[in-house]
Amino acid sequence: RNTFLFVMTNADGGRRFGYCLRTLPSGTGLRFPYCICVVSFMPCYDLFSQLLLTVEAKYNANPSLVDDLLGWIYYSPVPLPGASLEFNCLATKEDMPLEKHKFTRPADVCRFLDMMSFMTVLKTIRESALVALFASILMERRIIFELPLPPSLFDFCCAPMPFIVGILKESLETLYTYKSSMEEVMLFDIDQGNFIWKPYTDIDNLPRENVQAMLKVLKEVNPFASSLFKNKRMLKPNDLNAKISDVFLGFFVDMFSRYTFYLVGVASGEKFAFNAASFIASVAEEKQKFLTKFTQTQMYDNFINDRERNKDRYNGEFESKVQMLIRFQDAHKTASPHEQRLLEEAMNKLTHKPNPGFVDKFLNSWRSTKDT
Repeated sequence: RNTFLFVMTNADGGRRFGYCLRTLPSGTGLRFPYCICVVSFMPCYDLFSQLLLTVEAKYNANPSLVDDLLGWIYYSPVPLPGASLEFNCLATKEDMPLEKHKFTRPADVCRFLDMMSFMTVLKTIRESALVALFASILMERRIIFELPLPPSLFDFCCAPMPFIVGILKESLETLYTYKSSMEEVMLFDIDQGNFIWKPYTDIDNLPRENVQAMLKVLKEVNPFASSLFKNKRMLKPNDLNAKISDVFLGFFVDMFSRYTFYLVGVASGEKFAFNAASFIASVAEEKQKFLTKFTQTQMYDNFINDRERNKDRYNGEFESKVQMLIRFQDAHKTASPHEQRLLEEAMNKLTHKPNPGFVDKFLNSWRSTKDT
Protein backbone atom coordinates (compact mmCIF):
# COMPACT_ATOMS: atom_id res chain seq x y z
CA ARG A 1 0.00 0.00 0.00
CA ASN A 2 1.29 3.48 -0.94
CA THR A 3 -0.19 6.88 -0.24
CA PHE A 4 0.82 10.02 -2.09
CA LEU A 5 -0.33 13.51 -2.92
CA PHE A 6 -0.31 15.73 -5.99
CA VAL A 7 -1.21 19.41 -6.38
CA MET A 8 -2.80 21.10 -9.39
CA THR A 9 -2.48 24.90 -9.67
CA ASN A 10 -5.17 26.84 -11.53
CA ALA A 11 -4.51 29.89 -13.70
CA ASP A 12 -5.65 32.17 -10.85
CA GLY A 13 -3.24 30.54 -8.38
CA GLY A 14 -5.90 28.43 -6.68
CA ARG A 15 -4.95 24.84 -5.91
CA ARG A 16 -6.60 21.46 -5.97
CA PHE A 17 -5.14 18.62 -3.95
CA GLY A 18 -5.24 15.00 -5.05
CA TYR A 19 -5.06 12.48 -2.21
CA CYS A 20 -4.25 8.99 -3.45
CA LEU A 21 -3.95 5.47 -2.09
CA ARG A 22 -2.52 2.74 -4.34
CA THR A 23 -3.00 -0.84 -3.18
CA LEU A 24 -3.66 -4.44 -4.21
CA PRO A 25 -7.08 -6.07 -3.88
CA SER A 26 -7.36 -8.54 -1.03
CA GLY A 27 -6.67 -12.17 -1.86
CA THR A 28 -3.79 -14.21 -3.28
CA GLY A 29 -2.30 -14.88 -6.69
CA LEU A 30 -2.08 -12.51 -9.63
CA ARG A 31 -3.87 -9.23 -8.90
CA PHE A 32 -3.80 -5.81 -10.48
CA PRO A 33 -3.29 -2.78 -8.23
CA TYR A 34 -5.91 -0.07 -8.09
CA CYS A 35 -5.73 3.56 -6.96
CA ILE A 36 -8.27 5.52 -4.94
CA CYS A 37 -8.06 9.27 -5.53
CA VAL A 38 -10.00 12.11 -3.91
CA VAL A 39 -9.58 15.64 -5.32
CA SER A 40 -10.43 18.61 -3.13
CA PHE A 41 -9.71 22.31 -2.75
CA MET A 42 -9.00 21.71 0.94
CA PRO A 43 -5.39 21.06 2.05
CA CYS A 44 -5.87 18.51 4.83
CA TYR A 45 -3.96 15.27 4.36
CA ASP A 46 -4.84 13.78 7.76
CA LEU A 47 -8.58 14.08 7.12
CA PHE A 48 -8.47 12.61 3.63
CA SER A 49 -6.08 9.81 4.59
CA GLN A 50 -8.77 8.61 7.03
CA LEU A 51 -11.28 8.66 4.19
CA LEU A 52 -8.98 6.75 1.81
CA LEU A 53 -8.44 3.94 4.31
CA THR A 54 -12.20 3.65 4.89
CA VAL A 55 -12.91 3.56 1.15
CA GLU A 56 -10.29 0.84 0.74
CA ALA A 57 -11.86 -1.29 3.49
CA LYS A 58 -15.35 -0.97 1.99
CA TYR A 59 -14.12 -1.65 -1.54
CA ASN A 60 -12.37 -4.84 -0.43
CA ALA A 61 -15.49 -5.98 1.42
CA ASN A 62 -18.01 -5.01 -1.27
CA PRO A 63 -17.38 -2.40 -4.00
CA SER A 64 -21.05 -1.43 -4.05
CA LEU A 65 -20.72 0.02 -0.52
CA VAL A 66 -18.33 2.73 -1.69
CA ASP A 67 -21.04 4.78 -3.43
CA ASP A 68 -23.06 5.06 -0.25
CA LEU A 69 -20.02 6.21 1.74
CA LEU A 70 -18.93 8.78 -0.85
CA GLY A 71 -22.49 10.07 -1.14
CA TRP A 72 -22.50 10.91 2.56
CA ILE A 73 -19.08 12.56 2.29
CA TYR A 74 -19.94 14.60 -0.79
CA TYR A 75 -23.14 16.12 0.63
CA SER A 76 -21.83 16.72 4.16
CA PRO A 77 -20.31 20.06 5.23
CA VAL A 78 -16.57 20.18 5.72
CA PRO A 79 -15.81 19.98 9.46
CA LEU A 80 -14.15 22.97 11.08
CA PRO A 81 -10.55 22.59 12.36
CA GLY A 82 -10.66 20.30 15.39
CA ALA A 83 -14.21 19.12 14.64
CA SER A 84 -15.46 15.80 13.24
CA LEU A 85 -17.83 14.60 10.57
CA GLU A 86 -20.03 11.74 11.84
CA PHE A 87 -22.70 9.71 10.04
CA ASN A 88 -24.07 6.19 9.55
CA CYS A 89 -23.89 4.37 6.23
CA LEU A 90 -24.14 0.80 4.95
CA ALA A 91 -21.93 -1.54 6.95
CA THR A 92 -19.19 -3.82 5.62
CA LYS A 93 -20.39 -6.64 7.90
CA GLU A 94 -23.52 -8.52 6.84
CA ASP A 95 -24.86 -8.94 10.38
CA MET A 96 -25.27 -5.19 10.93
CA PRO A 97 -27.24 -2.87 8.58
CA LEU A 98 -25.47 0.40 9.40
CA GLU A 99 -21.99 1.38 10.43
CA LYS A 100 -20.95 4.60 12.19
CA HIS A 101 -18.08 6.61 10.71
CA LYS A 102 -16.19 9.52 12.21
CA PHE A 103 -13.65 11.63 10.32
CA THR A 104 -11.76 14.21 12.39
CA ARG A 105 -10.10 17.28 10.98
CA PRO A 106 -6.87 18.31 12.79
CA ALA A 107 -7.12 21.43 14.90
CA ASP A 108 -4.06 22.96 13.25
CA VAL A 109 -4.50 23.52 9.52
CA CYS A 110 -0.85 24.71 9.20
CA ARG A 111 0.60 21.20 9.51
CA PHE A 112 -0.10 20.20 5.93
CA LEU A 113 3.26 18.49 5.32
CA ASP A 114 3.28 16.29 8.39
CA MET A 115 2.95 13.20 6.20
CA MET A 116 6.26 14.03 4.50
CA SER A 117 9.60 12.78 5.82
CA PHE A 118 12.48 15.26 5.87
CA MET A 119 14.99 12.48 6.54
CA THR A 120 15.69 11.90 2.82
CA VAL A 121 15.96 15.65 2.18
CA LEU A 122 18.56 16.08 4.93
CA LYS A 123 20.50 13.07 3.70
CA THR A 124 20.88 14.42 0.15
CA ILE A 125 20.85 18.22 0.52
CA ARG A 126 23.14 20.09 2.88
CA GLU A 127 21.63 22.74 5.13
CA SER A 128 22.94 25.80 3.27
CA ALA A 129 21.61 24.51 -0.06
CA LEU A 130 18.25 23.73 1.55
CA VAL A 131 17.89 27.30 2.82
CA ALA A 132 18.96 28.61 -0.61
CA LEU A 133 16.25 26.48 -2.24
CA PHE A 134 13.72 27.75 0.31
CA ALA A 135 14.61 31.35 -0.61
CA SER A 136 14.21 30.64 -4.34
CA ILE A 137 10.88 28.89 -3.83
CA LEU A 138 9.63 31.96 -1.94
CA MET A 139 10.64 34.07 -4.95
CA GLU A 140 8.69 31.60 -7.15
CA ARG A 141 11.61 30.68 -9.38
CA ARG A 142 11.53 27.93 -11.99
CA ILE A 143 13.41 25.03 -10.44
CA ILE A 144 14.41 21.70 -11.98
CA PHE A 145 15.53 18.75 -9.86
CA GLU A 146 17.11 15.66 -11.32
CA LEU A 147 14.00 13.53 -11.00
CA PRO A 148 11.80 11.82 -13.63
CA LEU A 149 10.10 14.23 -16.02
CA PRO A 150 9.53 12.62 -19.45
CA PRO A 151 11.63 14.28 -22.20
CA SER A 152 8.42 14.79 -24.17
CA LEU A 153 7.44 17.39 -21.55
CA PHE A 154 10.72 19.34 -21.56
CA ASP A 155 8.98 22.20 -23.43
CA PHE A 156 7.17 22.78 -20.15
CA CYS A 157 10.48 23.90 -18.63
CA CYS A 158 10.48 26.94 -20.95
CA ALA A 159 7.11 28.16 -19.65
CA PRO A 160 7.25 31.68 -18.12
CA MET A 161 5.72 30.67 -14.78
CA PRO A 162 6.92 29.28 -11.45
CA PHE A 163 7.41 25.51 -11.30
CA ILE A 164 9.33 22.73 -9.60
CA VAL A 165 9.92 19.68 -11.78
CA GLY A 166 12.38 16.79 -11.96
CA ILE A 167 14.37 15.09 -14.75
CA LEU A 168 16.64 12.05 -14.92
CA LYS A 169 20.40 12.61 -15.14
CA GLU A 170 20.59 10.78 -18.46
CA SER A 171 18.22 13.40 -19.89
CA LEU A 172 20.52 16.33 -19.09
CA GLU A 173 21.99 16.53 -22.60
CA THR A 174 18.50 16.82 -24.07
CA LEU A 175 17.61 19.48 -21.49
CA TYR A 176 20.72 21.49 -22.42
CA THR A 177 19.34 21.95 -25.95
CA TYR A 178 16.59 24.09 -24.37
CA LYS A 179 19.02 26.21 -22.32
CA SER A 180 18.71 29.33 -24.48
CA SER A 181 15.02 29.45 -23.57
CA MET A 182 15.66 28.81 -19.88
CA GLU A 183 17.88 31.71 -18.80
CA GLU A 184 15.97 32.07 -15.52
CA VAL A 185 15.65 28.36 -14.70
CA MET A 186 17.51 26.90 -11.70
CA LEU A 187 18.83 23.33 -11.99
CA PHE A 188 19.66 21.40 -8.82
CA ASP A 189 21.57 18.10 -8.70
CA ILE A 190 19.92 15.93 -6.02
CA ASP A 191 22.75 13.36 -6.09
CA GLN A 192 25.49 15.93 -5.51
CA GLY A 193 23.40 18.30 -3.40
CA ASN A 194 24.28 21.47 -5.29
CA PHE A 195 23.15 23.80 -8.09
CA ILE A 196 24.17 23.22 -11.71
CA TRP A 197 22.46 26.39 -12.98
CA LYS A 198 21.88 29.19 -10.51
CA PRO A 199 21.03 32.55 -12.14
CA TYR A 200 19.81 33.99 -8.81
CA THR A 201 21.12 34.23 -5.26
CA ASP A 202 17.74 34.65 -3.61
CA ILE A 203 19.16 33.86 -0.20
CA ASP A 204 20.61 37.41 -0.26
CA ASN A 205 17.02 38.68 0.03
CA LEU A 206 16.53 36.98 3.40
CA PRO A 207 17.58 38.81 6.57
CA ARG A 208 21.00 37.58 7.70
CA GLU A 209 19.75 36.85 11.21
CA ASN A 210 16.98 34.60 9.90
CA VAL A 211 19.40 32.72 7.65
CA GLN A 212 21.61 32.12 10.69
CA ALA A 213 18.61 30.85 12.63
CA MET A 214 17.54 28.35 9.98
CA LEU A 215 21.07 27.07 9.36
CA LYS A 216 21.72 26.69 13.07
CA VAL A 217 18.66 24.54 13.78
CA LEU A 218 18.98 22.47 10.59
CA LYS A 219 22.61 21.74 11.41
CA GLU A 220 21.63 20.93 14.97
CA VAL A 221 18.97 18.34 14.09
CA ASN A 222 20.44 16.86 10.90
CA PRO A 223 21.52 13.29 11.78
CA PHE A 224 23.76 13.15 8.68
CA ALA A 225 25.71 16.36 9.33
CA SER A 226 28.97 16.78 11.20
CA SER A 227 27.64 18.90 14.02
CA LEU A 228 29.29 21.72 15.95
CA PHE A 229 27.08 20.76 18.88
CA LYS A 230 28.26 18.37 21.57
CA ASN A 231 26.03 15.54 22.79
CA LYS A 232 23.82 15.80 19.73
CA ARG A 233 20.48 14.07 20.37
CA MET A 234 19.02 11.92 17.59
CA LEU A 235 15.38 12.77 16.98
CA LYS A 236 12.64 10.36 16.02
CA PRO A 237 11.31 10.90 12.46
CA ASN A 238 8.10 12.60 13.63
CA ASP A 239 10.02 14.84 16.03
CA LEU A 240 12.52 15.67 13.29
CA ASN A 241 9.72 16.63 10.90
CA ALA A 242 8.08 18.83 13.54
CA LYS A 243 11.38 20.53 14.38
CA ILE A 244 12.17 21.34 10.75
CA SER A 245 8.63 22.55 10.07
CA ASP A 246 8.95 24.84 13.08
CA VAL A 247 12.16 26.31 11.66
CA PHE A 248 10.45 27.55 8.51
CA LEU A 249 7.23 28.43 10.35
CA GLY A 250 9.33 30.56 12.72
CA PHE A 251 10.64 32.47 9.71
CA PHE A 252 7.13 33.45 8.61
CA VAL A 253 6.08 34.26 12.18
CA ASP A 254 9.00 36.69 12.42
CA MET A 255 8.35 38.24 8.99
CA PHE A 256 4.59 38.69 9.44
CA SER A 257 4.23 39.03 13.21
CA ARG A 258 2.09 42.19 13.11
CA TYR A 259 0.41 41.79 9.72
CA THR A 260 -3.11 41.74 11.21
CA PHE A 261 -2.63 45.37 12.33
CA TYR A 262 -2.65 46.31 8.64
CA LEU A 263 -5.82 44.44 7.65
CA VAL A 264 -8.12 47.46 7.46
CA GLY A 265 -11.90 47.03 7.49
CA VAL A 266 -13.86 48.30 4.46
CA ALA A 267 -17.52 48.08 3.40
CA SER A 268 -19.02 48.37 6.89
CA GLY A 269 -16.45 46.01 8.37
CA GLU A 270 -17.54 42.99 6.35
CA LYS A 271 -14.40 42.95 4.23
CA PHE A 272 -10.76 43.75 4.87
CA ALA A 273 -7.94 45.15 2.77
CA PHE A 274 -4.25 44.73 3.54
CA ASN A 275 -2.08 47.86 3.46
CA ALA A 276 1.16 46.27 2.26
CA ALA A 277 3.11 49.53 1.89
CA SER A 278 2.43 50.59 5.48
CA PHE A 279 3.20 47.11 6.77
CA ILE A 280 6.59 46.97 5.00
CA ALA A 281 7.46 50.49 6.22
CA SER A 282 6.73 49.40 9.81
CA VAL A 283 9.22 46.50 9.98
CA ALA A 284 12.97 46.57 10.55
CA GLU A 285 15.07 47.65 7.57
CA GLU A 286 16.72 44.23 7.15
CA LYS A 287 13.27 42.68 6.56
CA GLN A 288 12.08 45.24 4.02
CA LYS A 289 14.15 43.90 1.12
CA PHE A 290 12.61 40.44 1.40
CA LEU A 291 9.05 41.66 2.01
CA THR A 292 9.20 44.11 -0.91
CA LYS A 293 10.04 41.23 -3.26
CA PHE A 294 7.82 38.64 -1.59
CA THR A 295 4.72 40.86 -1.83
CA GLN A 296 5.04 40.60 -5.63
CA THR A 297 4.55 36.82 -5.62
CA GLN A 298 1.45 34.73 -6.16
CA MET A 299 2.18 32.92 -2.90
CA TYR A 300 1.78 36.20 -1.02
CA ASP A 301 -1.36 37.11 -2.98
CA ASN A 302 -3.03 33.80 -2.04
CA PHE A 303 -2.11 34.24 1.62
CA ILE A 304 -3.34 37.82 1.90
CA ASN A 305 -6.47 37.37 -0.24
CA ASP A 306 -7.52 34.50 1.98
CA ARG A 307 -6.95 36.57 5.12
CA GLU A 308 -8.81 39.55 3.65
CA ARG A 309 -11.86 37.33 3.09
CA ASN A 310 -11.58 35.42 6.37
CA LYS A 311 -9.77 37.65 8.89
CA ASP A 312 -11.06 35.91 12.02
CA ARG A 313 -11.25 32.37 10.66
CA TYR A 314 -7.68 31.21 11.30
CA ASN A 315 -6.55 29.90 14.67
CA GLY A 316 -3.79 27.44 13.73
CA GLU A 317 -0.20 27.31 14.93
CA PHE A 318 0.95 30.20 12.73
CA GLU A 319 -1.69 32.57 14.08
CA SER A 320 -1.13 31.34 17.63
CA LYS A 321 2.61 32.02 17.45
CA VAL A 322 2.03 35.41 15.80
CA GLN A 323 -0.22 36.48 18.68
CA MET A 324 2.27 35.16 21.24
CA LEU A 325 5.13 37.08 19.61
CA ILE A 326 3.04 40.27 19.63
CA ARG A 327 2.41 39.88 23.36
CA PHE A 328 6.14 39.39 24.00
CA GLN A 329 7.00 42.44 21.86
CA ASP A 330 4.47 44.65 23.64
CA ALA A 331 5.59 43.47 27.08
CA HIS A 332 9.22 44.16 26.15
CA LYS A 333 8.52 47.91 25.80
CA THR A 334 7.77 48.41 29.51
CA ALA A 335 9.78 45.57 31.06
CA SER A 336 12.81 45.93 33.30
CA PRO A 337 16.27 45.13 31.83
CA HIS A 338 16.20 41.66 33.39
CA GLU A 339 12.66 41.01 32.11
CA GLN A 340 13.65 42.28 28.68
CA ARG A 341 16.46 39.72 28.47
CA LEU A 342 14.03 36.93 29.39
CA LEU A 343 11.50 38.17 26.82
CA GLU A 344 14.21 38.38 24.14
CA GLU A 345 15.17 34.77 24.82
CA ALA A 346 11.50 33.75 24.59
CA MET A 347 11.09 35.61 21.28
CA ASN A 348 14.28 34.08 19.87
CA LYS A 349 13.04 30.62 20.83
CA LEU A 350 9.69 31.29 19.19
CA THR A 351 11.27 32.36 15.89
CA HIS A 352 14.34 30.07 16.23
CA LYS A 353 16.72 33.00 16.12
CA PRO A 354 20.18 32.39 17.60
CA ASN A 355 20.92 34.15 20.85
CA PRO A 356 23.71 36.77 20.86
CA GLY A 357 27.18 35.23 20.72
CA PHE A 358 26.28 32.36 18.34
CA VAL A 359 29.34 31.39 16.32
CA ASP A 360 28.99 32.54 12.72
CA LYS A 361 30.38 29.36 11.14
CA PHE A 362 27.10 28.56 9.40
CA LEU A 363 27.36 31.59 7.11
CA ASN A 364 30.56 30.19 5.65
CA SER A 365 28.50 27.26 4.35
CA TRP A 366 25.90 29.71 3.06
CA ARG A 367 28.48 31.74 1.13
CA SER A 368 29.94 28.60 -0.44
CA THR A 369 26.44 27.69 -1.66
CA LYS A 370 26.22 30.97 -3.56
CA ASP A 371 29.35 30.04 -5.51
CA THR A 372 28.28 26.49 -6.51
